[in-house]
Amino acid sequence: NRDLQGSFWLASADGLHQYNPKNDKVINYLNTENNAWGLTATELTTVLADNYNNVWMTGYLQPGLAKFIPEKGIVNRFLDDELHPYTKGGNYTNDTLISKNGDLWLATTDGIYRINPQSGFEQHIRMGKDNRENIRTTSIIEDTNGTIWATTAGVGIVRLRINEDNNVET
Repeated sequence: NRDLQGSFWLASADGLHQYNPKNDKVINYLNTENNAWGLTATELTTVLADNYNNVWMTGYLQPGLAKFIPEKGIVNRFLDDELHPYTKGGNYTNDTLISKNGDLWLATTDGIYRINPQSGFEQHIRMGKDNRENIRTTSIIEDTNGTIWATTAGVGIVRLRINEDNNVET
């Protein structure tokens, strides 16, 4: 994933890594205990740079979703309360997307989470018969019409549309 300055961002078990191809340098934001950047000491699974120089990351359990600004460290956390459905039960994110309207979409081991970072709006989207839990989503994309598509382990390919009430229909 690339930011507006052309740096590549990578997530790993060791933390967050920024590669600048202009000067061929790597900056490692390690997720060791009590690190200066506010990263939780857990494996990071996804990273996504937005159009505002924010870097969004997810990880296994603890971090939920975090907004990172390289100059400041962690600025905001979402979905990180231990009672939140995202963190309960060993959930983690396989893929992330920032849609044209600015929503963050997380393809997780328990369906899809949609978050609007500006308003704080959250929606947990379950799929399958009776919207059962634990339908793993593995990837997520947006087409040119603004329709969100996800691949799953359990119900195949799923089309998601935002209705007039700002809810998602599958």
